[in-house]
Amino acid sequence: MERLEELTATYLDGALSPAETLELDNHLRADPLAARQFAEFYAQDRMLGELHRSEDVRAIESIMADVRREEGAFVGSVMEQVRQQRPQLTVGGMAVALTWLQRLCRSRLAWIGATAMLLIGAYHFVLFPVEGRPVLLTGPGSVVRLERDGAELPAFDGLKLLANDILMISGTNSVGVNYNPEKTRIELLPGTTLRLLDWAKGKHFDLRQGKLEASVAHQRPFKAMLVRTPEAEARVLGTRFSLTTATNRTQLDVDEGLVRLTRRSDGTAVKVSAGQYAIVAGRTELNALPQTGSILHEYWTNLSGSAVNDLLDHADYPDRPNGRDYVDLLEVPMVGATNYGCRLVGFLHPPVTGPYIFWIAASPEAAVNLSKDENPANAVRIFGTSFDFGRGRESQPREWERKATSSRTRSQPITLVAGRRYYIEAVHKADDRGGHLAIAWTPPGGEREVIAGRYLSPLKPKPTSKKP
Repeated sequence: MERLEELTATYLDGALSPAETLELDNHLRADPLAARQFAEFYAQDRMLGELHRSEDVRAIESIMADVRREEGAFVGSVMEQVRQQRPQLTVGGMAVALTWLQRLCRSRLAWIGATAMLLIGAYHFVLFPVEGRPVLLTGPGSVVRLERDGAELPAFDGLKLLANDILMISGTNSVGVNYNPEKTRIELLPGTTLRLLDWAKGKHFDLRQGKLEASVAHQRPFKAMLVRTPEAEARVLGTRFSLTTATNRTQLDVDEGLVRLTRRSDGTAVKVSAGQYAIVAGRTELNALPQTGSILHEYWTNLSGSAVNDLLDHADYPDRPNGRDYVDLLEVPMVGATNYGCRLVGFLHPPVTGPYIFWIAASPEAAVNLSKDENPANAVRIFGTSFDFGRGRESQPREWERKATSSRTRSQPITLVAGRRYYIEAVHKADDRGGHLAIAWTPPGGEREVIAGRYLSPLKPKPTSKKP
């Protein structure tokens, strides 16, 4: 039923794609139980929405008074159970409770009244924290322009924002949108343009450019926060995430919780969990991938020799390194330690699809293995291992080209697909003079650069095994 709930939620948000509409229709026609559950979800959402918006509490209380006179202690006991079960009550539990009430109530009036009582109790005790309205938060270094109804207005700290307001952020610091007392806060970074949409069906935004970072309290059932960019739509019930949009590209990074990211061009969607990211762009596969930022660096000490094979053939390689850390570049700068060996191992995340040329600068020896996918078993060597220029002329850090060895310091073009990850491993052996290692690439249409952490994620290291 998880898929039914997801489709129902999207339907109630008014965001079903044509393919999803057909899927839901087929689902309901083929399964009477699914149709009944859909009707329950729909009825609950409508009633909860009306209760949430209603200011005529006295009218509801009048109906409840009639029910109390008819049912007396029964309704009271229901409310008491709602209070007692408050920590465990969930949306699924609400559906079970409604079915139970329907069976036990002796009349239609009692069913309607008891259902409303249960929903009101859930409203006050479980489902809905006090919802806040958006308020602008500014500080030193933040500059914001506010456009409302086609006119530009002064923007100041504490300003209450309205639907269809457009915020344009510049300056050096971010600007906040706070929803106190609800614990939802959005940070808009400089260079961001955001439009607040009508929030009758939930907090909806149009992120036209730039980056936002959000910490979102649990939202009403079927009233998810929606953030739309030109390429994508992120659906959020409660989490911490950031969303960045630039020319023809949207990236979602999730720190906590779960976010559903949909590609607007064809309705393809993916669920992105904590510690993952996803990209929507022209030539990108839509996948949830581990967050980037670093690569695993393992090292071994007191290894004699200057050849890579002196490391690869050692009894302690690869399961017993002397130490591990993480680096944010595919590089080991000049190593002063002698008889030192290391490897950089993890995954490569190309930003665009196309041919990449790889470069290496190393001394005295290094090698690079790259897989056609994320499987280490498919890795092949893309560089030879000998980069020793002799004691009279050693290579310098980031010295990419030398006439005598240029054919061994660059690769042939290798086609990579954005949205996929590729296993990469670089091994390096220093000698009694030390050494260095750096790996760069020339992306399609770009300039050569050392591969940065934003294109890397680390391999999860194995526990260090004990020596036999």
